[in-house]
Amino acid sequence: MSEKKSKEEATKYSNARYVQALVSMAELFNSFEDVAEKMQDDNIMLHSVRVKLPEYGEEDYLVCIKAYEEGRAVVAFHGASSFSDVLMGVVQRMRNRSLKWKDDRYAKKGESKGKGEPGDSDGS
Repeated sequence: MSEKKSKEEATKYSNARYVQALVSMAELFNSFEDVAEKMQDDNIMLHSVRVKLPEYGEEDYLVCIKAYEEGRAVVAFHGASSFSDVLMGVVQRMRNRSLKWKDDRYAKKGESKGKGEPGDSDGS
């Protein structure tokens, strides 16, 4: 009987940890959206976010963020040893404005969706 109770307690604990992880991820995604909106105050318009998973022999995850800063294509990177750490770290660096933006020399000419930026159909 105590073994059954022990399994039930372990299941409850496991379920609680799972729910806690889901809530943490939801909060992280909400934080990302809030910070991305605030970055617009600095004239940085996010274009894309990509997470590169470690390949064979690699250990780190890498986030590549593409954006437009006053119409200029820029890119920033953040790396970490786990998926959750790379996501939390990039949000923190966005929040404290410590990402190092560099010209995106691989951006396609006219690659933009924002108003008044290169490639805009209204010609502004």
